[in-house]
Amino acid sequence: MQIILFEDSAFSNFHPLTYLRPVYMLRAGIQPLFKRIETHFNESSLTLTCRQEIAGSVAEANPDYPVNIIKKNDSDILFLNGRVRNLSDLKEAINSLSSSSIIMNADNIIAVLIKQEDLKSVPDVA
Repeated sequence: MQIILFEDSAFSNFHPLTYLRPVYMLRAGIQPLFKRIETHFNESSLTLTCRQEIAGSVAEANPDYPVNIIKKNDSDILFLNGRVRNLSDLKEAINSLSSSSIIMNADNIIAVLIKQEDLKSVPDVA
């Protein structure tokens, strides 16, 4: 599975900490949020997406991760909100989904799963 971390409009709730970094770069304990997600979904590849104005500095600080580059491959794609801290049941919930789905909590999008069979109809771009 390919995991694409995104930040939603709630990043501004974390100002001034998020002026120069995405929410998922903030630390919750010893590791940044994105490292916790990577550890939890250890068999998946991780792509970082962020605001265009900070993309250069995020890419420079994290050369091992593609930044704002989404590649279509032969696996499911999971768009995961970078603000997610509680990952306890999320992996099991995602693995139990049999079709492309959106996972929400109140009005917040937590994750969007796009299954491989649905990606076949998406044309390749550049």
